[in-house]
Amino acid sequence: MYIQNLEKLNNRDKILATLYSYRQLTKFDIAQKTNISIPTVTSNLTKLIEEGLVEEAGIAESTGGRKPKIIRLIPNALYSIGVEIAPTKVSMVLINLCCQIQSREEFLLDEFDITADFHRIILKLTDEIKQMVHDLDIPLSRIAGIGLSVPGTVDREHFVLELAPNLGVKQFSLEFLNEMFPFPIYIENEANAGAFGELLLGRKQVGEQTVYLSITEGIGASIMTKDGFYRGNKERAGEFGHMHIGYSEKLCKCGRTGCWELFSSETVLLDRYNQTKHTTGGTLDDIAAQYKAGDEDTKAVVSEYLNNLALGLQNILLAIDPKEIVIGGNLAKYGNLYIDELRDLVFEKSVFHSSSDVDILFSTLNADSSILGAAVTPLQKVFITDEQ
Repeated sequence: MYIQNLEKLNNRDKILATLYSYRQLTKFDIAQKTNISIPTVTSNLTKLIEEGLVEEAGIAESTGGRKPKIIRLIPNALYSIGVEIAPTKVSMVLINLCCQIQSREEFLLDEFDITADFHRIILKLTDEIKQMVHDLDIPLSRIAGIGLSVPGTVDREHFVLELAPNLGVKQFSLEFLNEMFPFPIYIENEANAGAFGELLLGRKQVGEQTVYLSITEGIGASIMTKDGFYRGNKERAGEFGHMHIGYSEKLCKCGRTGCWELFSSETVLLDRYNQTKHTTGGTLDDIAAQYKAGDEDTKAVVSEYLNNLALGLQNILLAIDPKEIVIGGNLAKYGNLYIDELRDLVFEKSVFHSSSDVDILFSTLNADSSILGAAVTPLQKVFITDEQ
């Protein structure tokens, strides 16, 4: 787990944050990592055991003297819910303190006119969440909150989805959700949520500058530094999916042509493959299998796609000069197949960057980065109060 500015927390929260990070430690380890005295650690742990948040979990190996007891968070002492709203479906997960998924649900949006029915979609979402919690027989007092990931720019303070071109939604207030649940709700841009999930549960580290790309039906991006997210003046930084990389007759949902996501979204890759293969049901699994088998038509489709993806990555290198770029979304599952060709395309004509300057990687969480990042957010708010 990722912890910033531990010194800002009180003793109880320091101990909880440290256990949240390491899962289980001895009292001595906790004292060392928090710089809190053993007696103070002991008294705080006694209260946390009474609260049902931590427990004794066996004996550690002795380093001389009495064998120390191991203290750990109780995994199911608290839960959190993550929601990801995408152009085709809404997904939900419920996780415990160990970030293990306890339940996963989704519903498709093909029966909705998303723009006109967005309020109705959110109401269905609330019903699905309540049913999921009811089915698991979890007391509401043990739910830390809901993290909501949306594909667009957000006003987190006023709980507004400002603009989501791929949903056709703008200036939509989600404030009414706070009246429907007895626990807090947080809203985050989908790419930032994905970056957060990758940081906390995937790579668990961040360089001086890391760009996380979420490639789904569109393309979102998040810029991370050791000081937190770079969000921009109006929290609109990272909308690289709508930078212009070439000519296209097709109109982007933002209202322009030539946007990067018109060339490099997951949808574009699938459409191009289906056109080439004269089919309608091709999947990313099919593409990967055909590419690996050396099918020439598939290799041509993938190469064209990767070339367009590389153009966008080159622009990001010029704009941000990051130390690493992490690519998330369903495509990440097949990253090992494509990474060498992608790196070659990015750096073969690059004047300012070489492969030794920048790591280009695929997410270890694949398509779950965003929803897990959203789910972890309420837990972070409980255990770690640093807003960064």
